[in-house]
Amino acid sequence: MGCRSAAFSVARSVARQSFPAMAAYYRAAGGRCPPLMLKAMNIAEYHPDSNFYTLGRALSLTERFDGPVVECGVYKGRTLLGMAHLLRQRGLRDVPIVGCDSFQGFPDPDAQDALPDGTIHERAQRGVFADTSIEALSAKLRALEYDRQVTLVKGFFENTLHTLPHERYSLVHVDVDLYGSYKTCLEYFYPRLSTGAFMVFDEYDYDAHKYPGAQRAIDEFLADKPEKIDRFPETRHARYFIRKI
Repeated sequence: MGCRSAAFSVARSVARQSFPAMAAYYRAAGGRCPPLMLKAMNIAEYHPDSNFYTLGRALSLTERFDGPVVECGVYKGRTLLGMAHLLRQRGLRDVPIVGCDSFQGFPDPDAQDALPDGTIHERAQRGVFADTSIEALSAKLRALEYDRQVTLVKGFFENTLHTLPHERYSLVHVDVDLYGSYKTCLEYFYPRLSTGAFMVFDEYDYDAHKYPGAQRAIDEFLADKPEKIDRFPETRHARYFIRKI
């Protein structure tokens, strides 16, 4: 193990052991705590130099919540917790948040996920991002007192999205990397977006060297839709989005 890997492993171990104390401080302070503590607890922070910026700004611009906020592709919960944290800062602890993930990594990729040379990137293979746990994330939600606001839904999207009880959604974050997963999420959530609601795409024109199927799925789906893909230009970590007309 190299020095850098060893240092990262030690830092992760320290953060894990310190989490109960940090969570207690977070609860007592009503979510107000130093940025380094947020980072240690794996809570995305909203500022222009963060790759959470686009999602955070979209959430900040959302004034009317007539349905839940949803994230597809939760992994270990960084951006899910970031959204919960941002809503808490706004005093909106009654806005439901739904986090959907297989919690067992990717399904099999499609032919549309292939790179120009016909291969599938090693980070797009079945089972990538399986190093997560719904039990561990649920425990973290309880420790941060988000368990009443956030609902986790485990399973592949084609098996779970149709079971969601909600008719409308106020914001949807799609961070699912693969062609088939994007198509499934777009087909389900697009007609259920409230007017003016954001749908933010994590992989559009980002990580295309790993996940070319993401942009293909988005372009194909939006080809006959009135919404145009857009982004906030003031950050170097911009993600693309649409806003429902």
